Amino acid sequence: MPDLTTPAAAPPDWLRLAVRGVLVRSPGYHQMPADQRRSLAQAMVKVSKIAAALIAEECDAEASLPAPRAAALEAPAASATRYRQPLARAQDAPPFGT
Repeated sequence: MPDLTTPAAAPPDWLRLAVRGVLVRSPGYHQMPADQRRSLAQAMVKVSKIAAALIAEECDAEASLPAPRAAALEAPAASATRYRQPLARAQDAPPFGT
C-alpha cells in the first residue's frame, strides 16, 4: 500500500475522484470562487488521505493481533456462573389478574 501520510506522496486517483464526487454534488461548492473551490478540494483530499492512512493502519494492527483463544469461548468459570442465574422466571409468576 502506498504511503498516504507523506505529504510528497500523491493521493491515489480513487481518493481524488471520491472527493470530487462529493464536491460536485454540493450546490455551495459551485457558488464559490475558483480559488476557494481549489483550496477546499485540496484540503479535503489532504484530510481524506490522512483518514485513509489511519484506516489502513488500524486494519493492519487488527490483523496483527493474535486470534482469541478457544478456551475463552468455552464454559464460563465457576465464579461467573452466579451471574448467569435468571432474575425471574415467567413460569413462577402468578396467573394474570390474580
